[in-house]
Amino acid sequence: MTTNLLIQLLAALATVESGNNPEAHGREGERGLYQFTAAAWKDCTDLRVKMGLPVYPFEGAHTQAFAREYAMTWLWHIESEIHYEQPRSQKVSVDAILSAWNCGLTRMRKIGYDHRRAPRTTRAFITRVFRQMGWIGPVLHTDKK
Repeated sequence: MTTNLLIQLLAALATVESGNNPEAHGREGERGLYQFTAAAWKDCTDLRVKMGLPVYPFEGAHTQAFAREYAMTWLWHIESEIHYEQPRSQKVSVDAILSAWNCGLTRMRKIGYDHRRAPRTTRAFITRVFRQMGWIGPVLHTDKK
C-alpha cells in the first residue's frame, strides 16, 4: 500500500467510523477514531510487541496518535494476511482490505476475500469510505502483487 493511499484510508476511516471523534464509543464497546474493539486492540498490541513497536492500553484508542498508530498497524496486517493467502498473481484490493477491517479477517477468509460476498453492512461501509475518499468506479488495488 502506498503512503498516499494509507493516508487517504486513515482519514476516511476516521470520518466514517467515528465522525473524527476520538472520544467516540460504539454500541458493541468500540472506542476512538477507528472504533477498535477490545479484541482487535489486543490482537494489534500482540502484533506490535512482535514488531518491537510501542504498545498502549485499550484506553489509548481515545488518543488520536495512538489510535492512528494502531490503525496503520492493523491495515498493514490485513493487507499482509490477504497478500499471503491469495494466489500470487492476484492483487490485494482495497475493497478486500476494507471488508476485513469491517467484518474481520476470519469472515473474509471464509468467503475467499470476495468483498461482493461480504455482508450488506460491510459493502455499505466500503461505499461510505470510498465516497469519503472521493473514489468512484472500479475496484482499486494496492501496489502489492
